[in-house]
Amino acid sequence: MKKFLLFLLLAFVLVQANAQDETLKKFSKSYFRSDPFAGTFSGFLNHLLKDPSIIDKKIEQRTDTSFFYFGGKYLNFNPFFFKPKKVEVVLTETEVRYSEDSPLIDTIYVYQVIAQTDFTPEGMEEVKKEFNRILHQYKKKFYSSNTQDLTDKQGKVVGNFANFFIPYQAVAPITIAWGKMDGENSAVLNILIRLKSSDNYAVLPNPLYQSQ
Repeated sequence: MKKFLLFLLLAFVLVQANAQDETLKKFSKSYFRSDPFAGTFSGFLNHLLKDPSIIDKKIEQRTDTSFFYFGGKYLNFNPFFFKPKKVEVVLTETEVRYSEDSPLIDTIYVYQVIAQTDFTPEGMEEVKKEFNRILHQYKKKFYSSNTQDLTDKQGKVVGNFANFFIPYQAVAPITIAWGKMDGENSAVLNILIRLKSSDNYAVLPNPLYQSQ
């Protein structure tokens, strides 16, 4: 009987994991013109770096002292329900530590779509409304989620971010956020995916049961 219950539990977890994987792919396809999960990782990079709808491109290849960086601005791509003044895309490598207790550091890709509009009460309301729409649509489709307010020095709420989690992953694969962009007079909505490349395919950062 115990073995049967264990089998049912494992089967439920596997179904949950598969459902999360499909939700992640649907999310990526909805908000990223170059979808990292649609094919090979090299195909994704080729599509992104050579996309004719991206202007003002900046590419920094990885060296012994710096990580890979790509950034640019879309001419007409807009996956949102409001009309931003500008939509940017960024793909960059960064270091991540999966646990505060672990000395091991991994390198992952952070892939972002950033929508900017005027920093006005109306502009802030637009990005906040879009954030809440995405949160409402996806928070119950992932294994779990959390949200946290962004506040200024006076304690006033000036934005919010949410993380979406799937089973067994050490870090949230998706983060969404809204608020004021540092250094610019813009209200911003940020959609972010964390991923790695393995055997020429995009995968999520290391699961909890792996040390590296």
